[in-house]
Amino acid sequence: MNKNISFIKLDFATIKPYKRSLYFYVLIMLLVGFTSKSFNVIFSMIIAGFPIILSYPFAISEKNGLDTLYSTLSLDRKDVVIGRYSFVVFIKLIAMALLTIFASVNFNWNSNSLTIGEASLYISLLFLILSLLISFQYPLFFKYGYTKAKIYTYIPLFILFFCLGILPSILMKLGVYINWNKLSIILDNNKTSFSILFILIGFVFLLISCLISIKIYQKKDI
Repeated sequence: MNKNISFIKLDFATIKPYKRSLYFYVLIMLLVGFTSKSFNVIFSMIIAGFPIILSYPFAISEKNGLDTLYSTLSLDRKDVVIGRYSFVVFIKLIAMALLTIFASVNFNWNSNSLTIGEASLYISLLFLILSLLISFQYPLFFKYGYTKAKIYTYIPLFILFFCLGILPSILMKLGVYINWNKLSIILDNNKTSFSILFILIGFVFLLISCLISIKIYQKKDI
């Protein structure tokens, strides 16, 4: 546990050069969210921005040869990987906290805003989506390094936005119809169950990804 906390602190230290950009990003995200009074806007900004933020430790590590330093210090590579994924979970908790604050304030100010139950469903879905994105990205970063892998790590984002923006129209042209109203009713009637399910699935994907990354990093020639 102490090692995980140490690596989380280390990852925070490595992204300090970007702290002004991060503060600005969070500020803009909150301002846009409150101005538009839309949960979807802030939700989309987090999905688009956080995978990039979570790649910063790999960029700094590669630039400064930290992998070589870890090897020189005889640090267990398994601890390095677990620490990096612990950093992911910590950052995602921050994102969920920001969304919770936004949802609570917006709920009191805007009568048309999401209910607390609906917001919890959104937040748990955010956790799941970020987990899926990171589960794809991190094994590639550990295997190929930031520079070689960064182009490929954007593939899940492109797929996600493609599915959200274009896929429904394609399905309609193909005669495939999804009863969104019925799906919405099912989710609405089981908010707590689906919220827990989304978070659990997210953790499962992160766990599988972490195990894969451990195997990759332990075999990596540094």
